[in-house]
Amino acid sequence: MAKDYKFEVTGGFLVGEKMAKMTEYHAHDGRVIGFQLPDGRIVRLIVALEIENENDGTFKYASSQNEMEELGFGCLDYDQANFCETEETS
Repeated sequence: MAKDYKFEVTGGFLVGEKMAKMTEYHAHDGRVIGFQLPDGRIVRLIVALEIENENDGTFKYASSQNEMEELGFGCLDYDQANFCETEETS
């Protein structure tokens, strides 16, 4: 038997002084889905599961569909993972 669970996540980041050294990373439709750091690495928002080991206090993260399915969480589906600029602050 399987049960469908929905999740909703909202939040934000303040991208400070280092913003001038980053460039926006866009999806095929123009949405900002991340940033490219000066060294070429890409930073994107993701959905992940946090797995806590209560015995030693360590954490692991499952961020790929395969990793989630191995834990028993299948059919990952989310509508969007975008950065949305709200206002410029100094």
